[in-house]
Amino acid sequence: RSPTPAAPVDPFATFAPPNPAPSTNPFQTPLPQLQTPTAPRQHPGGGANIFSPPPAGAGRGDVGDFLEAAVYASPLTRAVQTALLALHDHPSVAKWGMKLLQSAREVKANLGGLDSVGKYTGARIHEKAVEMIKGSTVVRAGEYDAAPLERVGMDSRDVTNDWWTSERDMDSEADLEERMRDFMASVMLGPARTVIVVGHSLFLVALCRRFLGTGYLEHEAVLSKSDLREKKMSNAGCMCLDLKYSDYEVEITRANFMFGSEFKS
Repeated sequence: RSPTPAAPVDPFATFAPPNPAPSTNPFQTPLPQLQTPTAPRQHPGGGANIFSPPPAGAGRGDVGDFLEAAVYASPLTRAVQTALLALHDHPSVAKWGMKLLQSAREVKANLGGLDSVGKYTGARIHEKAVEMIKGSTVVRAGEYDAAPLERVGMDSRDVTNDWWTSERDMDSEADLEERMRDFMASVMLGPARTVIVVGHSLFLVALCRRFLGTGYLEHEAVLSKSDLREKKMSNAGCMCLDLKYSDYEVEITRANFMFGSEFKS
């Protein structure tokens, strides 16, 4: 969560709609003053929305931030699938869509590994993720309707070219430094005060190694710096990070697991 600026804007004004109008540079958009939602949100396709707003009169807090968050995802298929399945009914996604960031992809830590290598670019990433979900047993058996996933608006402008590290290469320290700073620039200068990022375990480790500093309140924290810099989070885990910005530098000041998540044993 970043400091709250004065000027309010539509938190997804820079995301590409189905028929986008000419837009300004998203990195010139000030961070908005978000308001706590006070009325229920309806999914545009009908049906219940699993993300309920806080009670009327509730103050600002994590729930309000979560419901107004911009949603980003790694362009690797498994992350896009997770984002679609978990967040297609999120109020912001239902209204504005989600954005793919190549900087949020998994770290390629060895030569020859294929789990961090992409195959698709642009709009095809979304299409392929939905195709694979449709091929699952539960969808074929009629136990899950994948149609709402196809209707999610997905901004793929950041991944129109080959965005992955080659299978014959690996991410160097210099590569990771550039990528981590690029990711934080997207968060810091992007359109929303709070973001949800669907990424990867080694990506989170790299982020903590780079941005955990003296400002991390370890005496108040359940998670130690050493664990955050070395241990991988469990699959489908969720962690909340608080960020502090100063003079174009970024620092993680708090880190907490959410929804019963934990490190891999």
